[in-house]
Amino acid sequence: NRFEFLKQQGYFSPERNPRPVEDEDKKGFFTIPYWPALNFLERLSTLTRANENWKYADEILAIMRSITRPEGDSAKRADNYHTWYSFVKIMANLPMERIELDDIALLKDWLDSKFENSLIGSEIGGSLLPKFLKSENAKDWKKAARIVEIITEIRMVKRGNGKDAGNETEEEIVFDSLDNDFVK
Repeated sequence: NRFEFLKQQGYFSPERNPRPVEDEDKKGFFTIPYWPALNFLERLSTLTRANENWKYADEILAIMRSITRPEGDSAKRADNYHTWYSFVKIMANLPMERIELDDIALLKDWLDSKFENSLIGSEIGGSLLPKFLKSENAKDWKKAARIVEIITEIRMVKRGNGKDAGNETEEEIVFDSLDNDFVK
């Protein structure tokens, strides 16, 4: 099958997730390349709701874990908000039964970016969190509580563009990026 072939070819390996590219003429300005593998994973994730496809859900989660937290040197991790945003959408498509609390903890990594993360926060509040809140399973409520804990964490971040990139420190409450999605 196509998934197995792409996996064997290394198409989903952490090295394939593109890193930000700094503009040669404007130091501190970056382009964040899009990783085409995300389209395939998003589409595949929509097929995992059927019990016979749960093995793909498990494999997708394994890919997400390896991209988010590459083995060995943490410098191998690409800070790519396209990838993190897509991963939230993918996780929202996967069967809740296959998602563990450790997988929910990946959200913290995805929100910990030196680049804008409002897309990620909006997707968490618009699709992922409501999925777990609507469940009748107490295990899913624990997952929802962990999501709320992660998105309301206050942390110091360094952001900026141009010559001041990385020197501007501000307090950020990730919850603000959820807009009104959380209260719906």
